[in-house]
Amino acid sequence: MVKTEDAERLMKQCQIGVGGRDALDKAHNIMADCYGTIGALVEERDALLRGEYICKKCGIRKNSEHNHEIRF
Repeated sequence: MVKTEDAERLMKQCQIGVGGRDALDKAHNIMADCYGTIGALVEERDALLRGEYICKKCGIRKNSEHNHEIRF
């Protein structure tokens, strides 16, 4: 699961950009982080669309077919 603070950190890096000596390497690292974050967000979205969620009481991923009460 992507944490909000990690996504915000990455967005800030994208806004600031890179410069200096290792700019190309830094840009590639930011791009790799972006792809990883986007991939994780897509997986989480797909799980939610399938009716999966993480129980706030126990922290276990569940399927809404077995428990129809979903709270976020």
